Amino acid sequence: MKKIIYLTILLSCSIIYISCNKDESYNLNRPAAPRELTATKGDTSVFLKWDKVPDAPYYVLVRGLSVIADSLIGESYEDAFAPDTLVEYRIYAKNEKGWRSSKYASAEGYSGLPDGTLPRAPIAVTASTTNYEGCVLEWKGGRFAQTFSIYRGTELIAKDLVGNTFTDYKAAVGVQSAYRVFSVNSNGTSLTAATAVGKKSYYFLDTYEDLPLSSVIAPWTFRADRMAYYTEGKPEITAQTVFEGKQALLLKTGKIQLLCDWGGSLKQGHYKIGLMVKRSGGGFWMIPNVNDMGGRTEHLTNTEEWTHYNYSVGLINAGVKFNLKVEPYGEGPTYIDNFAIEYISPKAISE
Repeated sequence: MKKIIYLTILLSCSIIYISCNKDESYNLNRPAAPRELTATKGDTSVFLKWDKVPDAPYYVLVRGLSVIADSLIGESYEDAFAPDTLVEYRIYAKNEKGWRSSKYASAEGYSGLPDGTLPRAPIAVTASTTNYEGCVLEWKGGRFAQTFSIYRGTELIAKDLVGNTFTDYKAAVGVQSAYRVFSVNSNGTSLTAATAVGKKSYYFLDTYEDLPLSSVIAPWTFRADRMAYYTEGKPEITAQTVFEGKQALLLKTGKIQLLCDWGGSLKQGHYKIGLMVKRSGGGFWMIPNVNDMGGRTEHLTNTEEWTHYNYSVGLINAGVKFNLKVEPYGEGPTYIDNFAIEYISPKAISE
């Protein structure tokens, strides 16, 4: 019994000893922490100073939840991008091995907004070209900016924006627009703007440029996710007559039907199906169908010039199926180009 008690005590002491040694080894790798940090408010910056830590050649500076300097040398730093609201700064010491002090010194600071000082223009603004919901603008900077204003061309499309992103749901599809982003504060608007060019993309666009010349689009040919053609009459790719680019679709007889099916639409919204048509004789029918409930059939006469036709399916929920059938009649070939679907966000309607 005494031997069991003795072994238990010995084992407990060993565990405590090992744990203590482990903690001691862990702490030995870490430098001491700076004892004091001061933050001085400037007109355009916050000036930070701290006391030197002998065994730490580097320092790590944190503003709020972000590391703004990872390997500072010296005992001072000017934060030229400090916010104009109060924020906490923390300074850690860092040694040659990359270990950071377990503790830190802290201070609170913010930059001032001098009377009469206008904000600086944003920087690094980008405008998307591949988003079918709208043109997405993103930017950085805007020193002393409290809000932002955005122009599309000469039209003011957004003001009093907080943050660094905006989606232009009313952007035109396929047409580049020039955007200007201004910074704004209580003293006025920035003298210059950040600029970018962007557009809204089509939900689906078929220009037929990627298909081999003279190839036939067979029935149930998929051209994109959930997008397929049903055809009759063997429509083929041609270079004889095109709207733009180098190729179009030639339909001598039969019909072609573009279907958004196999899962239906991806997102609730308005959908507009459009295409360019050129027909030398006779006429054709445009027959829409939304979720097997039909639609308004349109009879169109022939046209010797490229003409744009479109049909709006209105507001539908995600998963709804829709299609548009083009069925020519009479003599003469029918040329089709840019068979497309545009998505229109409900936000574009409500704004």
